[in-house]
Amino acid sequence: MKTHLWRVLCGVVILTTLVPAVAGCGTPAPPPAATEAPTTAPTEPTATPVPPPEPTPTTGPTVGGTMVRAFTSEPATLDFHKIAQNESSWIQLYLNASLVALSPDGEFVPWLAESWETADDGMSVDFKLREDVTFHDGTPLTADDYAWTIQRAIDPETGSPGAGQMLGDVESAEALNDHTLRLNLKAPSGVLFFNLAVTHCWTGPIPRASFEELGEEFGRQPIGTGPYMFKEWVTGEKVVLERNPDYNWGPSFVHGGPPYIEQLEFRFLPEYSTVVAALEAGEMDVAEIEAKDVQRILDTGLLGLWETQFQGAGVFVAMNTSMAPFDDINVRKAFNLAVDKDVLVQAALSGAAVVMDGPITSATGGYWPGVEEIGYEYDLDAAKDLMQQAGWVDTDGDGIREKDGEPLRLTMNVSSNFEDRVKTAQILQEQYRDLGVDIEIEQLENTVNIQKVWPGDYEIAVMQMAYPEFDLMRFMFSSPMIGMLNMSMWSDPELDELLNLTKTTMDPEQRQEYANQVQEYLVENAVIVPLYGRKILNAWSNRFTMPLRHPIMQEYFNLDDSYLLE
Repeated sequence: MKTHLWRVLCGVVILTTLVPAVAGCGTPAPPPAATEAPTTAPTEPTATPVPPPEPTPTTGPTVGGTMVRAFTSEPATLDFHKIAQNESSWIQLYLNASLVALSPDGEFVPWLAESWETADDGMSVDFKLREDVTFHDGTPLTADDYAWTIQRAIDPETGSPGAGQMLGDVESAEALNDHTLRLNLKAPSGVLFFNLAVTHCWTGPIPRASFEELGEEFGRQPIGTGPYMFKEWVTGEKVVLERNPDYNWGPSFVHGGPPYIEQLEFRFLPEYSTVVAALEAGEMDVAEIEAKDVQRILDTGLLGLWETQFQGAGVFVAMNTSMAPFDDINVRKAFNLAVDKDVLVQAALSGAAVVMDGPITSATGGYWPGVEEIGYEYDLDAAKDLMQQAGWVDTDGDGIREKDGEPLRLTMNVSSNFEDRVKTAQILQEQYRDLGVDIEIEQLENTVNIQKVWPGDYEIAVMQMAYPEFDLMRFMFSSPMIGMLNMSMWSDPELDELLNLTKTTMDPEQRQEYANQVQEYLVENAVIVPLYGRKILNAWSNRFTMPLRHPIMQEYFNLDDSYLLE
């Protein structure tokens, strides 16, 4: 069976505070120097953009225009360390830059760091920072700023759900001089550079003096080193970013200077119908749409379609395994077997999704095709038998199972901002009713839902997690992440050890083998109910050239080289 774990070989660590690899695994080889940037062997690109009819520009790229993008929920904050919500992360991507960038060819190339060197034992990395970088407030970037930033991210008092996890195995950060940053590590790793590059929304530097002056207001007035600067935040309406005219340190795969688009406006429209109407009226340039509306949008002549495959855990049913009934493997298996995913995908997404058998989508780096052979096929009779074995029976003929006199009634959480997920929850409600489970759906605004489900304050939920590489599994299922991204509340030393090996193993083939074992474990233990990976359909205005097509980071709209055509 073919596997395709990306060859991300650099050296350091990230994420959780797992113990070092067990003895006998050997010492991972250090990564190459910056001049011999480690490479990734990307999968075949699955992004299939359908370009809109573009006017022929009379000149090359010019500066101007405001690109308006729709979000269905508003960020709680733009403090880089305080949240990992999709909407805030998308905005932060343009405000921030990181030490390294990942090119479309899979190479790590300099960005804020012009070079780097890893210690022979893989326990530290020294980054030589560029000397011409300034923050949006005009102050020069120093290694002291960056070291302070990383220390804040990993400080438990900060409670960072994104940056803190990405950098969680960094023991400390220190400035060796004004422009040399050292990361001291708890253990070597084969994934740090990847995480630094693809989550630069969280791992970019913060100007210490300005942060200390702003205090809590930093979350409403963020300052970074990226191609765009914060302009305004109108609560309940929009966040606006403006072009950074001093930006001259872009990575080598883009033109490197200031972006051409003058402003980015992120407008908050909670109702999907409002988003579609705004697209049709020409009031919106970019928005995710549903399959049923694609032709309607294309028929306007104003927009084209940018299609990608979802990368990450896809849409899945999270079960709180720390409590009944999901502390019983027979119940978890029954909840997997009782879902007719083909019916679900057709009814909820008009077929615009790929059914999943394992914990990550096939477009995600490190995917193991073996899950397709061991995954749970729809079998309601087998599901009912397992519920019987678990002691849940329908004693009074009302169709609802009971145990010890208690009927099986559950509350299913779902984010109200996403129509397809609400539909998914409603269909699951029907299918689980056939199993003998009475489910009440609780719709919550996305930020509120995350704040409830991630810490484990729920019973069952329809969730989605995005990330382009298998390392997402460490976030979601390792014991140290309980109360944060491990919403399943799953704890098993055996799995923790395997997940740690996927981090510390430098050989890509061996790392893939460990990744395979993790996926097999998660399926066999029925830790979640994988449902589907969406086809991500974004309407794209023909006023602007398409973004950079990045086969590894498929959802990231890199706008450095995009420009207004009108």
